[in-house]
Amino acid sequence: MSKAIAIAALFKAAQEIPHLLAPGETVDEWNDRVHMIVEQNYEAAGPYADGKGWSRFEIALATTDLMGNETRFDRRIHAGEKHPDWDQDKGLAKCLGQHHVSRAIPRAQWERLPGLDVDATLRCAIATTMQLVSQAKQCGVFLGRHASKDAVAQAFAAYATGGHCKPGERDWSRALEWEKLMGKFGPKYKADVPGYRRAKPGEIPEPVKKQAEEFIAWVGQEPTAVKIGDTVNLSFDNVPFRWKLRFERHAEGKVGVSVFVEDSKKEQESGRVLWGTTPD
Repeated sequence: MSKAIAIAALFKAAQEIPHLLAPGETVDEWNDRVHMIVEQNYEAAGPYADGKGWSRFEIALATTDLMGNETRFDRRIHAGEKHPDWDQDKGLAKCLGQHHVSRAIPRAQWERLPGLDVDATLRCAIATTMQLVSQAKQCGVFLGRHASKDAVAQAFAAYATGGHCKPGERDWSRALEWEKLMGKFGPKYKADVPGYRRAKPGEIPEPVKKQAEEFIAWVGQEPTAVKIGDTVNLSFDNVPFRWKLRFERHAEGKVGVSVFVEDSKKEQESGRVLWGTTPD
């Protein structure tokens, strides 16, 4: 997905998140402002989309969904003005990400988060993305997989509470919205291997892990030696079930290896990238 297409998709998603027009703000003005917001969210997601976890679009959409639900993209909150109805934690929360002063965001940085210009909007996007990704990693739901409703719900819960990963009703509602928007506007991922499901990180035996890592190293040295979609059958005397490795184009266009395990129930799980990827 190109940058232009991704930003256009993020803007369409933002339009479907419940939002408000500030007094005197026209629809065209709202469109221009929110388009700038999602563009900065996409920029802020870039450094975290290194092929080892959530994709850039998944991160940017999560940030956008979070901002929309926290503030309805309200221009007054965006600008750092006092809102007549929402006290923003009695003035302690700033910008569309509703940040407090913290170790990660010291007061001098916190003071510069609000503002309607591009630079301030980017600063807010960077802070929000940083906090969201950090909490997702703390919850163990960022690395080695694409984002999912469950993973995003845990990240939202930790973002709101400062580290508690158990989602509440509000977090599930927001994550369900993210999932619907992702399905409607996000990139489409490749189908699972028939008869197999993508393995969860904790269930992969050491021999399979070692084999996957060896293939990763090989692809790094010979990136043209494999075709996207090729699979490799694995069989070990001391490992239960049958396993497959599949070469896929993962987050940000990189080639990686996904691990699949035999699924006698033919149940298909949402995609997870389980191992580090190498540049295409």
